[in-house]
Amino acid sequence: GYVTITEGQHEITMIYQRALANLVQKYVCKHLIYKKDNLSALSIRFNKKYLNTPGYLFAIIQAIVFQGINIIELASSSTEFIIY
Repeated sequence: GYVTITEGQHEITMIYQRALANLVQKYVCKHLIYKKDNLSALSIRFNKKYLNTPGYLFAIIQAIVFQGINIIELASSSTEFIIY
């Protein structure tokens, strides 16, 4: 199944497939702060040459926001950017 885990200073975000909901609720959801169902994601992979391009990720976020789409969470690695 698909699981994304993001650690912050004071909380952890988990985004997972609906098929894993029972497992997550059984083992993880004791200190749940927020839950959102029916979430979509856009995964963008790009060439590593763009890592030195200022404003590259900002341009992607700006284009989505200008369409009136609410961004719930962001996840990234060096060449992949996921918007929920």
